Amino acid sequence: MCSPPTTSNMLITIVSEMSLNHFVASWHHVAEKDGILGFFMSQMRWAEVVRGTTVGVTLEKASLIKAAPAS
Repeated sequence: MCSPPTTSNMLITIVSEMSLNHFVASWHHVAEKDGILGFFMSQMRWAEVVRGTTVGVTLEKASLIKAAPAS
């Protein structure tokens, strides 16, 4: 981990043909199986992924924080 243990914000930037939906689904899948990543994500208050171009144009953005199940 390269950040202080009190980190509660995270931004991931990707420049790829991979869709944002695929990235987010893969991230959640790994976080469910990896206890360390799962704990790290449980500390996040803001965590987003942005997919863009090499010249800085934002194509898509999404939250990496899983929504609480509807009751």
